Amino acid sequence: MLKRLPAITVGLSVMLAFAFRVIPSYEAVFTTNGVGFQEPDAWFHMRSVHNLLAHFPFRSTFDPYAIFPGGENTITGPGWDYMVASAAWIVGFGSPSTNFIDEIGAWLPAILGALLPVPVFFFGRRLFGVTAGMFSSIWVAIIPGTFLWVGHLGMADHHAAEVLLSLLAVVALSSAAETTGKRRGIAALSAGVARAAYLATQITGIYVPGTLALVAVMCPALVSVTSMALATAALVLLPLGGGRSSWLDFMWFSLTAGLAIVAPLALLRRVARKRNWPPRFAYAAVLVTGAVVAATLAFTHKETLHSLIEAIQSFRPGGKGPELTSQVAELQPLWRSSPGGFGAMFRQYGMAWIVALPGIILLFLKIWRERRPVLLLFAAWSLTVGFGTYSHLRMTAYSGVVMAILAGAATAWIVRLIPSRAFWLRALTAAILISIGAATALPSGYAETHTGYAPGRDWLATLEWLRWKTPEPLGDARAWYGLWPALKPGAEFRYPATAYGIMTIWDKGWWIDGISRRIPNANGGESGAYLTSRFLTETDPSQAIQTLRQERTRYVITEPGSITGGLPSLVAMAGRQIEDYSRVLYVPTPNGERKRIRVYLPVFFQSMAARLYLFEARPVDSRTHGVQVFLTGLVHLDSGEYRDEVSSIRSFPGEMEARVWMASHSEQSALLASADPTLSCVDLEALPWISRVFSSSDETIVATHQPSVVKVFEVTP
Repeated sequence: MLKRLPAITVGLSVMLAFAFRVIPSYEAVFTTNGVGFQEPDAWFHMRSVHNLLAHFPFRSTFDPYAIFPGGENTITGPGWDYMVASAAWIVGFGSPSTNFIDEIGAWLPAILGALLPVPVFFFGRRLFGVTAGMFSSIWVAIIPGTFLWVGHLGMADHHAAEVLLSLLAVVALSSAAETTGKRRGIAALSAGVARAAYLATQITGIYVPGTLALVAVMCPALVSVTSMALATAALVLLPLGGGRSSWLDFMWFSLTAGLAIVAPLALLRRVARKRNWPPRFAYAAVLVTGAVVAATLAFTHKETLHSLIEAIQSFRPGGKGPELTSQVAELQPLWRSSPGGFGAMFRQYGMAWIVALPGIILLFLKIWRERRPVLLLFAAWSLTVGFGTYSHLRMTAYSGVVMAILAGAATAWIVRLIPSRAFWLRALTAAILISIGAATALPSGYAETHTGYAPGRDWLATLEWLRWKTPEPLGDARAWYGLWPALKPGAEFRYPATAYGIMTIWDKGWWIDGISRRIPNANGGESGAYLTSRFLTETDPSQAIQTLRQERTRYVITEPGSITGGLPSLVAMAGRQIEDYSRVLYVPTPNGERKRIRVYLPVFFQSMAARLYLFEARPVDSRTHGVQVFLTGLVHLDSGEYRDEVSSIRSFPGEMEARVWMASHSEQSALLASADPTLSCVDLEALPWISRVFSSSDETIVATHQPSVVKVFEVTP
């Protein structure tokens, strides 16, 4: 029984991981309306998968439906799309139905996520022993947060595959480092194939070859297997080519640079062995050679390296990169992600991060005592993904594996502190630790994946209307399935005169492409996000219509997020200030407390988002309901903060009277505003160049209820 315990433990861990990834989200994914994928990017990949299967095995590397005008070369690697398409093609006997393809796309991430306990066990066993490997497989099955999210049912994005493939590459490389003969070569080649599959799935994973090269310089015992792995990866990736996107070029630069560093080191190490160089001299030669090669690459590829550094810096927290970076949750630092601080750690890892703390000490003690290359490899990998997690929340998808292995090592160490004769006490201690971990992880993970994130009823109705009630932008519905080769640098795609764009919030762009089969003016890959945000927050009608004409926009879609929770992101993305649109004020109450209220300023009501969504481009006369002016003053609180406190509120028949009064009392701090976002505090003229053509429901928008209706407007030719 004890001999079978590791296999039983891993098997149960796989079952637990699968259930954790499927049961909570099953009803949200498999609906009466079809498969509801759980993130906008998933719709992008499934659109690519459907297109791929239309002429399998050939894949389009350009999508004219991705954004209008221009279209886009496909910026993602083909790895994930081929995984889904190949599985659907094989299981569907060469002719899978549309719904069957969607079902495969929904199930595959959960299957890959559930398989993680297997390589985690082998890696944990190699690093810390069998017991640690078993506990590691259990911990990795119950880690919640982003790690769970990217590999759960319906999450048909590439993240589950990239996590598994990156882990397999590291596990294979560690096996190659500690084996000899043919097995060493096979393991190194396997590491290269896994690394190639990883880079084909996530072309932005450029830090991986660099990390391996750095570890090889620090630990010369790894240079031969690392060079073999990188060379294999480069050969496997040759058909992928380059030149379609900057990140694809960066991937090739990183891979070839890493190989250029480790290959000479491998040759140098072989020479050192044959000539019996002293260890210190050989290591110094390795360091000097690595530094010379790196300096040579930096000098000969200055422009590429400079562009790469700029691209990386644009996504660092607080950097000067795209405004979008500060608005995307997965690009936020872990510590600042919801709910913030230690709460964020519990949300992302449950109790695993606390249990893992002793594991960090154990790791460095083993490195110091044993000097095994695989320990150094794991430490370098852990530091790399740890730094990435500190910078960007999405990297917790990788660090979850590290956390599980360290927690498994610590759990095994705690259990070993108990005398071996007290087997029952060891088992009880392990059960208590795992139970506490499960008790903190399973409820939060269930709550996060149980909620559906697919298009809701109103958006589905809107997307269906767009697909069946609007003209085909390319004149033929079959164009959506066309085989489109990548555009060469400087080339432009020629659209027919019938083509047009659809303006809406950028993260809904993949829905428009993948579900409606229409062309958005902005998409979930960030393209057009600034343009869309500028339009929706624009207050000048002449500028707004000019933007629509320039972009050949025919339809504008407005949704609740453009005036509620999504407004701050839109404003920030557009380079504007949210304080110009709405503010938080505090009103004293009779019991001495301060009531927090949000007021909406003239700029909010003048924005295109409000004028379309709230008033449907109709004129508004403020005299029909009157307006208010809030007189405010800064109040210093005991906490050291300053708050805008309302001293009084004055009512006026309309905007004109309010502005006249404010002009005559300019010495007072006064705000013309409305506490009701549905009642404008300013007069608005009609917008004759646009009209509503569809509404997902007859909902009446009121201030006391979060709206859900989605509206479509058509621009007058």
